[in-house]
Amino acid sequence: KAEDANLFILNGLGLEEKILSSLRNVTNTKVVFASEGVEPIPIAGEDEPDPHAWLDVRWVITYVKNIYDALITIDPDNAKYYLTNTDVYIEQLIRLDQLIKDSVLQIPEDNRVIILSENAMKYFGEAYGFQTEGIWELNSHEEGTPQQISRIVDIVKEQQIPALFIETTVDSRYMDT
Repeated sequence: KAEDANLFILNGLGLEEKILSSLRNVTNTKVVFASEGVEPIPIAGEDEPDPHAWLDVRWVITYVKNIYDALITIDPDNAKYYLTNTDVYIEQLIRLDQLIKDSVLQIPEDNRVIILSENAMKYFGEAYGFQTEGIWELNSHEEGTPQQISRIVDIVKEQQIPALFIETTVDSRYMDT
């Protein structure tokens, strides 16, 4: 039950507004936003932040530090345990960040393009030098409009994107055009 929890850790950046509203109706449990301190990338055409900051490993380190701070606040007796695990995990994340950077160097710059239905990879793109595009900006549980699809088709043709993969949640007929 929500009221039995000692702590809720949410992403933040507007991702869980409905969950947060529900939580506040049933409990006074402390809520921590793991993304606190992230420099948000705005959703195109809106004042709202894109919530997908965890796709940049450097921001994941911020998440981990925020979670560590929250845990030692509610459980200071285990601070050393949390610190040890936090340090180990951050070292792994630093290595992952470098692995991604090294791997990206194997991809020709002209091919560093990620196209998805939802343009959710902006943080990754900004961190690792990829152009990112989406049929829509954020969680549109609709099919793309003809204009949105046409824009993506034009990008694929103009930039001669060598490979396309489709998400399992998107109608594959768009790939056949």
